[in-house]
Amino acid sequence: MNITRFSKLLATTSIASLSPLIGDEVTQLEPFNVSTSYNSFDKSFGNRGADSLQLQLPVDTHVSFEDAMNAVPAFHNADSGAASFGNIYSFRGSANTPFFGPSSIAVYIDGVPGLDARAFPEELGTLKSLEFLKGGQPSQIGQPANAGAILIETVTPDPSISRNIATVEVGTDNLLFGSLFSQNSIGNSDAAYSLYLYESRSDGFINNQEDPNSNIGEKKHRGGYLRITAPIVHEIESELSVSWKQARDGEQAYIPLSNDDFTVSKTFDGDTHQDSITTAVKLFKKFDNSKVSWVSSYTDWEIGPYTTLMALSPEFVLDSDLSQENQQWTHELTYAASPTGSANWEIGAYSQRRDISGETSRGIYNFFVFEQSEFSHTTEITALRANGRIKINEALATGLGLRLENSSQELIRNSTIPEPDSNEPTPKDKNSLQGDYFISAKLSDNISSSVRMFLTEKAGGYSTYTSVEELIPFDRERSRGIELNTEWLNNEQTIGLDVSIYTTQIFGCQIERSFTESDYYVVNADEVRSTGGEMMLWWQANEDLNLQFSHAYTNTEFEHYIDPTTGVSYTGNQVPYVPRRSSSININYQINPIISLQNRWTFNSEVYFHEDNSSDLTAGDYSIGEIWLRYKKDSLGIDLGIRNLLDETYISFINAGVFQKVNGNPRQASVKLSLDF
Repeated sequence: MNITRFSKLLATTSIASLSPLIGDEVTQLEPFNVSTSYNSFDKSFGNRGADSLQLQLPVDTHVSFEDAMNAVPAFHNADSGAASFGNIYSFRGSANTPFFGPSSIAVYIDGVPGLDARAFPEELGTLKSLEFLKGGQPSQIGQPANAGAILIETVTPDPSISRNIATVEVGTDNLLFGSLFSQNSIGNSDAAYSLYLYESRSDGFINNQEDPNSNIGEKKHRGGYLRITAPIVHEIESELSVSWKQARDGEQAYIPLSNDDFTVSKTFDGDTHQDSITTAVKLFKKFDNSKVSWVSSYTDWEIGPYTTLMALSPEFVLDSDLSQENQQWTHELTYAASPTGSANWEIGAYSQRRDISGETSRGIYNFFVFEQSEFSHTTEITALRANGRIKINEALATGLGLRLENSSQELIRNSTIPEPDSNEPTPKDKNSLQGDYFISAKLSDNISSSVRMFLTEKAGGYSTYTSVEELIPFDRERSRGIELNTEWLNNEQTIGLDVSIYTTQIFGCQIERSFTESDYYVVNADEVRSTGGEMMLWWQANEDLNLQFSHAYTNTEFEHYIDPTTGVSYTGNQVPYVPRRSSSININYQINPIISLQNRWTFNSEVYFHEDNSSDLTAGDYSIGEIWLRYKKDSLGIDLGIRNLLDETYISFINAGVFQKVNGNPRQASVKLSLDF
C-alpha cells in the first residue's frame, strides 16, 4: 500500500517550476496496493496504499541522491566520507549492510534492478520521478526489499521531442559541475534516445596542517545514462539502457574525535577508485487489459584501490588496502492484468546471480602487515511472486501478496596472514515464504485510511573482511510489521495531511560493525523492535506559494542482544545509525513569472554509532538549511544558492573502531547556469 506523492516542494538544490514533461506520458497499471495519488497538486483519489513517497521532478534540473533522501521522513544516510564507499542507509530503522549480503533497500532504475543503494550514480539527472516504498515490500518487486525500495524513473525517449540542456555550476571548495542532456529521435524511425552526461569535482574543505598539498577530501566523479527505445515486430516495444559511473576520490576524510572540525595533520594521502557499468534490455507488450514485460541486466562494479590511512597515534598509522569486483546478472518476467474495473493482479519471476571477489591487506604503515586475504563469494536468488487487489465497493478495497524465494551463498576465503589457511564455510541455502496484506477504506470524501501487514526476510551471508573465523558467517534477518495510514485532503484540495504509525519486529537484525584495528563484519542481534510515526503536511497557499512540512519519530531498540565478541548486553539500547527524530520544511515561492525562491531545512536528532550508545561515539543534533534564488526565462536559467546555512559543522559518521569522525559538508555558495537549446 503505497502513498504516492507528486510534490512541487522538491528535495533538490535547484528547483524549477513543476511543469509537466512534454510527451513523457506513461501508461501504467495500478499496483495492487491502495493510496491517494497526487499529481502536481492536482489531487484525485486513486487506488494505492499509504507508505510511499513520490517526487515528480522537472527535467531541467539535476538532483543528487542525498538531496532526494532529505525529503523522505525516516530515511537516513550515515555518510562515512568517501562518496563511493561505506554509506549506511536506513529506512524506518532497518539498515543495509553494503558488502556482504543482499541490501535491505532495493533500487530500480527504469525497471532495472541495481546492485544496491550505494552503487548507483549519485547525480540523478534526466529524472522524471523518484518513489520511496517504505517498509517491507516482499511482493511488489522482484528484487528483495525487506526494508523498502527506491524506484527511479528517468525521462522516456520520445521521437516527437528534440531537446538539449547544458548545465554548469561553480562554487566554493573548488566546486565544479557540468552536465548535458539530449533527447531526440533516431533518423526518421520511431526509435528515440535520451542521453545524460555529468562530471563533478570538489576539493578544499579539509585543512591539512601537515601537508596542504595533500588532496584530502577531493572528489572527482563522472557518469552518464543512455536509453534507446524502439518498436519491433507485433507491437512489441524494446528498450536498451546503459548507465556508468567513475569515481576518483582522495583520502577518506577521517578526523580524530579530539581534533577541530575539518582539520587533520597528515603527511600521507589515501585513494579510492570506483567504476561501474550496467547494461539492460527490456521487452514489453501491452494488451487491452494487461501487460507482459521482460528485463535482463548485467552490472560490473569494482572498487580498487581503496586505500585508507588513519593515524592511530603519531607513530602508528593504520594502512588498509581493499579491492573488490562485483558482477551481477538479473532476469525478471512480469505479467500484470486488470480484467475488470474492480480488480487487478500481477505475477512475476525473478533470478539474480552475483559473483564477488576481492583482496584485503591491513597493517601498521611501514611496520608490519597483520592481515592479508583474498576471497570469492557467490550469491544466487530465485523468487516467484504474486499479488492482487479487489475493490469490494466504492469505499473498501483489499489485497494480498505472496513471495516464494530461494537464496544460496557460497564463500571461499584464503588467508595468508595471520596464518595460511583455507576457509570454506558451509554454503547457506534457504527457502522462505513472505507476504503482505492490506485493507483500505474511504471513510469520507476527505479521509481515507488503510492497514498493512507484512512478513519478509533478508538472507544471511559472510563477512569477507575479517580474519576471525567465527565472525565470518552471519544469519538471516526476518521482519514482521504492521502499519496504519490515514490521509486527509480538504475540499479545495489545497491542504493535505498524511499520518502513518507502524511497528516492526526484526529477528536476527544484521548490525554493521565499522573498521576496528583488524576487522570489519556483521553480527546478528537477536531481537529488535522499531516503532514510530510519520506525518507530512502540505499547503498550497495560492498559485505562487506552497509549503511542506514532514516529521518522523523512529524508536529502534534492542529487545534482546548480547555482543558475541565481548558478552556485553546491549538490551534496551538504541540501534546504531538511526536518528529518533527527523524533520524537514520546504518552501517554494514564485515571486514573479521568471524569479522564484526555494528554501529547504532539515533537522535530525542525535545518531549513535555503536551499540553501547556512549557519548563519545554519538553524533549530536544538527540542522541543515539551504536557500536558492532562481531566474528562468525562455531557454536561460540562473540559480544562486547557499547550502548548509544553519550548522556549519556537524558529524555525519563516527568510526567506532578507531575513534575517528567524518564531518558533514561545510557551508557552500554556488551559481548555476543552464541553457535549453
